[in-house]
Amino acid sequence: MTRQRTIRAGALAAVVLAVLAASAPPVASTDAAELVQATDDYVVGSKHDTATDLQNAQTLTNLVVDGSGGAADLRLDSGYTYSVVEDSGDGAAEGSRTLAGDNNDGEPFTVEMQTESTRSGTVSNLSVDVVDTFGESYGMTVDIYAVQEAPDGSTGEGTLLKDNWEPAFSTGTQTIQLDSSLDVETGETWTIEFVTTNTDAETSGDNDDQLRIGTDDDSGLTDWYWNPESGFVDSGGALTFGFSQPTSATYLSQQHSVTGGEQAMINITSLSDASITATVQTDSGTVLNQSTLSSTGSHRLSLASYSGDTVEVKFEVDVTGSNPVLELADESILFTNHAPEASNLSPQSNAQLSESSTEFSADISDKEFPTAQGDSVTAELFVDNQSVGSKTVTSNQTVTITKELTEGGEHTYHWKLSDSYGEVTSTSTRTLSVPSEVTVRSVVGNHSIIDNQSMNISARLYSGELIFQRNVSNGRIDLSNVSVDREYILSVRADGYYQRTIIISSIYEQSTIYLLPTDTEAVLDVFRLNDRTGKYPTESSKLVIKRALNTTDGGLEWVRVAGDYFGAAGQFKVQLQQDRRYRLVISNSQGDTRVLGHYSTDIAETVVLNPVPVGVSLDVNASTYNWDAVRQNDTISFSYHDPKNETTQLHVSIYEQGNASNVVLNQTYLNDPYGTLSVTQPLTGTQTNASWVVEWSAERNGETISGKVMTSSPREPLVPELADWIKHSLSITAVIIIGGLFTQLNAAVGGVTTAIVGGGFWFAGWLPNAAGGAIAIALLLSVLVKGAQARGL
Repeated sequence: MTRQRTIRAGALAAVVLAVLAASAPPVASTDAAELVQATDDYVVGSKHDTATDLQNAQTLTNLVVDGSGGAADLRLDSGYTYSVVEDSGDGAAEGSRTLAGDNNDGEPFTVEMQTESTRSGTVSNLSVDVVDTFGESYGMTVDIYAVQEAPDGSTGEGTLLKDNWEPAFSTGTQTIQLDSSLDVETGETWTIEFVTTNTDAETSGDNDDQLRIGTDDDSGLTDWYWNPESGFVDSGGALTFGFSQPTSATYLSQQHSVTGGEQAMINITSLSDASITATVQTDSGTVLNQSTLSSTGSHRLSLASYSGDTVEVKFEVDVTGSNPVLELADESILFTNHAPEASNLSPQSNAQLSESSTEFSADISDKEFPTAQGDSVTAELFVDNQSVGSKTVTSNQTVTITKELTEGGEHTYHWKLSDSYGEVTSTSTRTLSVPSEVTVRSVVGNHSIIDNQSMNISARLYSGELIFQRNVSNGRIDLSNVSVDREYILSVRADGYYQRTIIISSIYEQSTIYLLPTDTEAVLDVFRLNDRTGKYPTESSKLVIKRALNTTDGGLEWVRVAGDYFGAAGQFKVQLQQDRRYRLVISNSQGDTRVLGHYSTDIAETVVLNPVPVGVSLDVNASTYNWDAVRQNDTISFSYHDPKNETTQLHVSIYEQGNASNVVLNQTYLNDPYGTLSVTQPLTGTQTNASWVVEWSAERNGETISGKVMTSSPREPLVPELADWIKHSLSITAVIIIGGLFTQLNAAVGGVTTAIVGGGFWFAGWLPNAAGGAIAIALLLSVLVKGAQARGL
């Protein structure tokens, strides 16, 4: 016998330094015990080696920074020149102005020129660039002064550098050896005064007798020219200062911040005719170590007695020969670095993964994190010897990287830790296992593995593409090197068992196929999709049939026992064990899922599946859960929708209003994360005359939620059907007549009686629904009046 049944439902780097030079030349020292041999046990905690580092020293006397960036070094100032035009101006002499001579009145010239020194040292000579001459040479003499002020129109003051200089009356550069040297410091403002001390006394005709020097008219406000005729002019003269060779020099570094500093290292690349007294001291000036250096190489000074965080390096240079040379590349503070560590690794070694998205974590620690110099550690994760990600941290913390593992079989992983000082270490390699096989078991009995039959197994994708086809005889399908976290449609044939087609969405979810023996009583059911919503096309919608079994893990669990896409025919045929309960689940290609409730296999039949029940209205676009329950004739339909699939348990009960012991449905739906659940309950016999309550509760995201609604039996008319206007007219007339029967003495009784009669007409459907509220108010007022009369009010 075959019958047709319809089921409706809707359910983040640091600098790494090469520190050591074990082959450095022997170090000369006044105290050899103060120096230590180079060793690979130390790293640089702080280093001064760039042009900025060296230039920003606390003290820099008779030393110059040569080069730029990291290629800079510190050199002894071995005598140099400073040109106002070249160093302060734009390098070109656009004009010319008087340096010495007299004017046409026979008055000697006085000239002031200002400059701001960009160097420190001792000036031993001056050079002037004469670009033009006027008149005749008359044997002029000039006194040269220097005063530490800006030009003020007053001359002959300050230090007399040269007495009675006799310039040549010709163009070109003339160098003046000074009688008295001038010590200047960087940034000081000086005015050089040229005072002509004699004249040829010519007072008529073209009698200007002058030497003129080139001037830079774009030099800016720091360089000024003045003479009595021109006044103050924004112009720099072509004046060059010649600095003499210094006999000493001093360097005091910026402060180094290093916790646990153990050595100071000084790299000298050139040194001759000079010696260096190197001192390492605290920021308060306490000497930690001191040594005299007289050779090139990488020199070390021990800081064994120091436990603070801040030190300074000081050089005092003494010139010992006629051709001194000093080039210092860098100076730094060294300490013993500790390798970073990783602990509490997860997953554990030999772990069996239960989901593809695997979270790898490790606690990263480093002893240098809290120190003054600090540290950064890059933790890099390797899975199967391939880097899959990294994170950089600067404090003790847990590092987490998530990796999808979808290929069945064994995998390995380890962490590689690299700190900013060049230390690299790795954890031991750990092994993980991704499920790599599907077992084939009997759906009856103790569900033992079917390992005594030859099976032909094929796996394909929804698109129809064949992934593999193989024969097995041990009941185990090997999926090593195959992506196990994707959907496969497996078809299994085995002697003595019905052919079974099943959809495995992921081996992480289910790794067992259950076959039904052919000697078991079974029914052939045809499940036909009847979708009126357009959301479940037959070609891309699938049916999963589940059954509650005691699995090998223990306990009752709903597992997949059959399933496939409906396909062009819109149906799925399957042999199911007779007289068993199954759960039916429909899904479309967008992931929308409807749990259609339970189905019992009592006879072979064609089952029509409706994804959405008739009469139940749900907002599938709602942001949170919603539900509805309606009664249509002899059927009660309940539907629940959770757009976030966070509902793990749902209980539905339908019982008679006023008689809770008369229950027609009491069912708990477990295990599945529900998106939508639909339940239909037919009513038979006297059940159709009663009102029923639909009550439900659910576990959703750790919270218990619930709802309840009463579904009444359809209200039947008490008299033959009449037109609404006739019923309304008769009802109103009757109410008016009844109200008129009562006098003033019994008005309160009349009010109550009239309201009750009106209510009866409303309940029978003869008065409009809107009249119900007015009748209720009239009844209330009548009762109040009657009560007042009874109390004699």
